[in-house]
Amino acid sequence: MVTAPEHEVKASSAAQPDAIAFDFGPPPPTFEDKLEERKYIKERLALSYRVFAKLGLMEGAAGHLTVRDPIMPDCFWVTPFGKQFALMSASDLLLINHDGKIVMGGKPERQFYNAAAFIIHAEIHKARPNANAVCHSHSPYGKAWSILRKPLPIYTQDACIFHNDLALYDMFGGVVLDSTESKRICKAIGDKKAVILCNHGLLTVGETIESATAWFIALENECRTAITALSTLKEGDEPLKEIEPEAAQFTYDNSGFERAGWFEALPWFELCEFEGKAAHIEGHDHTHDDAWSARYGPVGDLSFSGITTFAHLPHHKCLDGIKEGGEFDIAVLGAPFDTSVSFRPGARFGPYGIRSGSRRHAPNRGYSMPWGFNPFQLGTKIVDCGDIPVSPYDNALALEQIQVAYSTLLARKVSSEGLDVVKGLAKDGKEHARIVTLGGDHTILLPILRALKDVYGPISVIHFDAHIDTWNGDTYAGAFSDQSKITHGSFFWKASQEGLITNTSSIHAGIRTRLSDVEDLEHDASVGFQLLTTDDIDEMRPSGIVKAIKERVGNTPVYLSFDIDTIDPSMAPATGTPETGGWTTREVKKILRGLSGPELNIVGMDVVEVSPAYDTNAELTGLAAADLVQEFLALLSKKSAKKVMSGGKFTEGEKVVRGRDEL
Repeated sequence: MVTAPEHEVKASSAAQPDAIAFDFGPPPPTFEDKLEERKYIKERLALSYRVFAKLGLMEGAAGHLTVRDPIMPDCFWVTPFGKQFALMSASDLLLINHDGKIVMGGKPERQFYNAAAFIIHAEIHKARPNANAVCHSHSPYGKAWSILRKPLPIYTQDACIFHNDLALYDMFGGVVLDSTESKRICKAIGDKKAVILCNHGLLTVGETIESATAWFIALENECRTAITALSTLKEGDEPLKEIEPEAAQFTYDNSGFERAGWFEALPWFELCEFEGKAAHIEGHDHTHDDAWSARYGPVGDLSFSGITTFAHLPHHKCLDGIKEGGEFDIAVLGAPFDTSVSFRPGARFGPYGIRSGSRRHAPNRGYSMPWGFNPFQLGTKIVDCGDIPVSPYDNALALEQIQVAYSTLLARKVSSEGLDVVKGLAKDGKEHARIVTLGGDHTILLPILRALKDVYGPISVIHFDAHIDTWNGDTYAGAFSDQSKITHGSFFWKASQEGLITNTSSIHAGIRTRLSDVEDLEHDASVGFQLLTTDDIDEMRPSGIVKAIKERVGNTPVYLSFDIDTIDPSMAPATGTPETGGWTTREVKKILRGLSGPELNIVGMDVVEVSPAYDTNAELTGLAAADLVQEFLALLSKKSAKKVMSGGKFTEGEKVVRGRDEL
């Protein structure tokens, strides 16, 4: 049995000195996950049984096809005794070891197998490490030729795949129920791909069930061809001529190897797979445990179905350790905290509301015309890490939990090799993941800044908000403890005291709230913020706002925080402290897109203060917030893409074209 998967001519002949190679297309699938590989080979083995039934290669309860298990290589999968080949499913198959014990699998009522299957196949699987699949059946023409007790002549091109690769076992000791007989069969086949068992039938071996099936079908057909051709001879006729050895060897070398056998079986597997699905569509056999897969195959979630993650991203339990959370480049993380608000609570449900608003977003429908690309398809790994399980009873504990959670994810190794977006900014000289946080009230930014300072030092903040959030906590009415002085309106004051933010490069945008006096503005400036009001857009336009922001923050590590009340409440009413006269969603998106480019070094982003209880029945605020997160992902992914995409060909202004997304 020859293993030769490469696409090349294995030999030439005098008649064909310039022979070209067959192209057998993509190779057989490989698997990192052994459980997935087991599932796959069981499904393929079940299909092989259906192929045998389709071609009439079975004889009652006789016949058995086996495949070695990828997890327990000293075990193999086989049919329960007496199961109709045409009705075989993966769930019917039994896993037995080389001692004949059933290890797992099968239906409770069919926990028994053909003893001959074990006796013959176990010996071959043990003796030949590359014999992953074995096929044996009492097929009509194979059985007929076996009676002649002679080698099969190489009469046709198709027979050449058995040239010097077909054994003859010229004994018959009765039904094989003893290892002595199976050892003799194993010795007879040696390292060949097939053997004719005299007075018995055919047996083939392959590295895959597809190749073993292909060899069996071909050998059965060649037995029929030889019997038919020989039956035409009359007394005195010239003997039939076999193919010359050189031509037979040339044909064998180019079509008798494993990859060719695997490919040869695919049409039969495809047909039986299609017919199996068609049978289910017509209403047959809906009760077995593979019925859904057989009928419909893998079906993705619709916009209104499935577990709600942001944009139907994979949900990773990132805080449950590296094994559960895995690696990523960008994470979406919920922070459901709202017990530091000064007016209406409810932002703890913000992560839920934003994810709900993203139900019509999806990785295969993420292409943005303004951006010119799909952020989910630029090579960066984006996941939804779920929510931080913050305490609703103790603010100090809750803020500590947010900081620890954020620090944990910042410490996680990024997924993309060679990514260098924020490495030069980090104190440890390493690349760190960037996190898009779904609030939660705005107080969550304080523990986030604490975590970021440990990695990057003091942070510049681009703060979109209707309110300045720099009020002095010492002046709050009713704030009698240190913890009570930290609210969603004073956290920047606290961050400034702790040295978490720079006092020369942070900026507000969209401010329009009422103040106590001009002293509030003076205090705001002392905390370190420059201020852009909502009205400034009338003269500056979005491009002017963008320019002012970029000039202010420069090339420092930047965090972009977006309070949903930046947007006018006619478009985003679901927030705790709404203010009229805000920017439109279109203006905000224009500004965010303008922030794209190499100038800004964004290390994290958030959307906060979404309180779904105050939203319209059309979920306007959730939809707007979800759109903003999509813009954030584009902003972050675009800078990463140059490092991740093959060849590093993505440049500013270049559009990445992908195949059309399906509905």
